[in-house]
Amino acid sequence: MCEIPTLIQGLAGKQVTHISCGSAYSAAITQSGDLYMWGRGNYGRLGSGASDDVLVPTQVTSLKGQKVIDVACGSGDAQSLCVTDTGIVCQFEVDENMALNKFWSYVLLLFIVQPFTHIKIDATHAPSP
Repeated sequence: MCEIPTLIQGLAGKQVTHISCGSAYSAAITQSGDLYMWGRGNYGRLGSGASDDVLVPTQVTSLKGQKVIDVACGSGDAQSLCVTDTGIVCQFEVDENMALNKFWSYVLLLFIVQPFTHIKIDATHAPSP
């Protein structure tokens, strides 16, 4: 645990443009759109396909070829969300409801939501102040 600002060696030399911190894990996006995550990996929220903790920033390889522009890390046992420059929204989590015999079977789910395009916002439906 750091009580003073400390250089994160795993990101040295990378041009980090955005960071997000959850209660027990963090994420960073580089200028080229690569997503790095580290910390407690509960429920697959680090995007690696496993629930292992990761002590150093590690690139989310499932998003190679995509340019990530924003990421959100939740608190507690929340999942992670990110969005690419093409509007694809990705959610990282593990589904514990799939049981195999008496053991839990963890499955990484990378949900891809259709890009938000051509959305018209009508202010007449907004609540009154």
